[in-house]
Amino acid sequence: MVDGKTEAMARQLDVAQAITHVGSWEWDLASGVVSWSDELYRIYGFVPGELKITLEVFLAALHPDDRQRIGAEVEAAMQRGGRFAWVERVVRPSGEVRVLDTIGEVIKNESGQSITLIGTCRDITAEAELMAARVRAERVQSGAQSAG
Repeated sequence: MVDGKTEAMARQLDVAQAITHVGSWEWDLASGVVSWSDELYRIYGFVPGELKITLEVFLAALHPDDRQRIGAEVEAAMQRGGRFAWVERVVRPSGEVRVLDTIGEVIKNESGQSITLIGTCRDITAEAELMAARVRAERVQSGAQSAG
């Protein structure tokens, strides 16, 4: 049975993730089981718990132009261990594209074998769109200045 303090802490984490648009995940390499927080399901456009998450489901949700790169990033992270980070795009079932900042860590056992990947994904779509708008505005402005 879960005590009240543990339930309160889990509720706080759920609310914090929803407010900040950060989802968490863990992948047990031995069993292949992948666990996502409710917020990560929402970021990907899924109802929390509606489908069993696997590496294949994750890769299929990536933007087609990002799949090969991210697959290679995952493989490289498992080989070297330690921390990793990348930016990826996911395509929700609705077709909407979201930009995620992924940070995680590979956990190895005593013999140096990768056993778990654990991390977070932060939805940075709004920041990416703002940055793109700034770059476009700077290009327009520099083009207007060089024409004048």
